[in-house]
Amino acid sequence: MTDARLVIPALAAWAGALASLIGLSAIASISDRHSIAIWLLPAVGICTLTAAWFLRDHPAPMISVVAAAIAVCACAAQVAAWSAPALQDAQNSSVDVTGTVAGPGRDSLGVSYVPVTTSHIISEETSTKIKVPITVTLPRFTDVPEPGTPVSVTGRLRPAGGSFTTAAYLDADDDGFTIRGSPSVVQQAAQRVRDALQTSLPAAPQGGSALVAGLAIGDEQQMSPELVEQMRMSGLSHLTAVSGGNVAIVVGVIAAIAWLLRLPMLARIAASLIALGFYVIVVHPQPSVLRAGVMGAVVVVSLLVGGRTPGPSILATAVLVLVILSPSLAASWGFALSVAATAGILLLAPIAKERIEASALGERVPQALTLAVTITLAAQIATAPVLLAMGAYVGIAAVPANVLAMPLVPLITISGLAAALVGVVPGGQLPAQFLAWVG
Repeated sequence: MTDARLVIPALAAWAGALASLIGLSAIASISDRHSIAIWLLPAVGICTLTAAWFLRDHPAPMISVVAAAIAVCACAAQVAAWSAPALQDAQNSSVDVTGTVAGPGRDSLGVSYVPVTTSHIISEETSTKIKVPITVTLPRFTDVPEPGTPVSVTGRLRPAGGSFTTAAYLDADDDGFTIRGSPSVVQQAAQRVRDALQTSLPAAPQGGSALVAGLAIGDEQQMSPELVEQMRMSGLSHLTAVSGGNVAIVVGVIAAIAWLLRLPMLARIAASLIALGFYVIVVHPQPSVLRAGVMGAVVVVSLLVGGRTPGPSILATAVLVLVILSPSLAASWGFALSVAATAGILLLAPIAKERIEASALGERVPQALTLAVTITLAAQIATAPVLLAMGAYVGIAAVPANVLAMPLVPLITISGLAAALVGVVPGGQLPAQFLAWVG
């Protein structure tokens, strides 16, 4: 029987964060949004204490109420920070911002959008220490530094409206984007891994190179529009969105190596967590990566205490932790797709597998094929409502395409990562080039 004790609190927290985000973001005035978010914190606290008192003899609903309240408070605190007086006063005016590049830039309609986490905002009269995510707009093809790089930007700050991902936009002046230093040692190491994989692939076919980079580290920059459309129509676009499968491969390989070296359990767990954290940095913390990373960490830690936490509880823990620490994820389509696919695999795939094995076909169909079909069908069924809500394409061709691709995914992912890690060694690029030709 599935342990659902954490599932309901996780869903309650997700619903509370989403409702709060939508409600607060609908307030047009940034000053009103800030005031309401500030008042929401004590109001929710009082209501939660009152509800907890009446539900003291009913722990299950009380835990769900508390989880939802914590998520609402986390959302209110985020909105309050993103609409702080320092940002209100600087709207539509020229400012100097210091901060750190938070992720890779993206190009659209002749403009590059670069996420930056601020540390200081200096306007005409004030200098404020504030940590919020903003999006810097630059002319397209500007040389954007790698994530983790300290930068200084001069430009005009403008409101982000009801955005769930950024507190404001900053249109940089000409020559207003300045690099102030180098990224941390960890960020530099992560960038070397990305660069090593890219330098391993130029001799291979362009489409194959893009697929290897996408499967190994989620790098879709080299994928042509035609390849992106082909993968979307065949239901394979999820393969280049790094998620649970990639995390499981990375943790599994590290755990196997640690086991072969006969390391003690604590060392195996520490090695797995370090590798997991570094992999998340390499592929950038996208919604699916964060969800999978937290799930992987929960699984690894559960081994430390000697337990086998059921899959739904692991997923629920990841959702609960993430919507509280980063409420914006509650409104992310990518996060919703990732959670839905994982839930489908955990809940629907075992049932479908049992039904097939119990049928007349059970003895004739190889177990590996049965597993591949049930996992693919479960993920497709679970994500279909989300895809339809997004207005995305849902096709039956995804099932055979995923069944055929599934055996190659771990091979390409592991070899691509291996090539990236040893890319500086002569000959280290050969595995990636071979797989690019195969792809």
